[in-house]
Amino acid sequence: MQSRSFQSRFRARRGILRALNSAGPSRWSVVILVFLLACCSLEPNQPGVTPDSGASLSGNRPPAIQRAVVFPDPLVLSGPVAAQIEADDPDRDPLTFRYQWFVNGHRVDGETRSTLSPTFLKLGDKVAVEIVAFDGQTSGKPYKTDQAVVKNTPPEVVRVSIEPTGSDRNEMRVVAEAVDVDHDAIRYVYRWRRNVTLVQEGERETLDTKTFSRGDSITVEVIPHDAGGVGKPKLSEPIGLGNNAPKIASQPPSKFEKGIFMYGVQAVDDDKDRLTYALDTAPLGMIIDKDTGMISWPVGQAVTGAHRVRIVVQDGQGGTASQDFDLTLAPSADVKG
Repeated sequence: MQSRSFQSRFRARRGILRALNSAGPSRWSVVILVFLLACCSLEPNQPGVTPDSGASLSGNRPPAIQRAVVFPDPLVLSGPVAAQIEADDPDRDPLTFRYQWFVNGHRVDGETRSTLSPTFLKLGDKVAVEIVAFDGQTSGKPYKTDQAVVKNTPPEVVRVSIEPTGSDRNEMRVVAEAVDVDHDAIRYVYRWRRNVTLVQEGERETLDTKTFSRGDSITVEVIPHDAGGVGKPKLSEPIGLGNNAPKIASQPPSKFEKGIFMYGVQAVDDDKDRLTYALDTAPLGMIIDKDTGMISWPVGQAVTGAHRVRIVVQDGQGGTASQDFDLTLAPSADVKG
């Protein structure tokens, strides 16, 4: 190729000389001759300015990508897929990049941004990206990453809370919700803590808090599992145990003795609070000891009919319990509860 180029330039110079000789010598013909010879002596393929080299006539050198990989590693679908790039520009120009994503060897049309949405992918897919660096003047050679295989994505807990199982707080239940982008079955492990102490760990969703104290802080850590691994734990917001209301555990007697109605009300409080007793509704003459809960009622011979009784027990912390029953007096002095 070099010998052909040399011969072409030689023939061009010889033609120019012949033309000038035929035209006769003059000052302008000498100037034109020097200019034309200079043009013919230029190398058409000077190093650094060939079309294939990517360099410009100004001497700008193209950028080069040394290394690029698909990220994250391992490749899971919990977030966007991106590329980590190591690139260099010999002229230290700032670089931008163009992208084209491939899944299982096929171009993903329209996906030319720096990230690829996980919605395009599923477990086992092979992902690669082709990258071209650009320094503002010249593009470098395309660089295609090795294929990265989509691995199992662990499940993720998106919501967790604690709530009582019933009307009181003697048992707490965890409510958890998780997602698995691979549609795997999810199981949970729960770590229950009272204040800062671990009190229960396993797959049981409830926690018995009967022996706990008012004001204790309860938290639960939820750990999701699928067939391929363990997801990231999520901790609930703490819930403070409130007051346990007292409970009346006794029942009124069904008969009088010696014309006097007696009933010792028995109530319990899980917080061991001091309880007080009162009659909210009662027949004339019935009284209750506020500390012991003992009810007495001397029934005169003239007392007949039905009488409503309502007992109220208070724990001093806002918790109350009540019991209602009717006393119906008959000539035999039987009491019907």
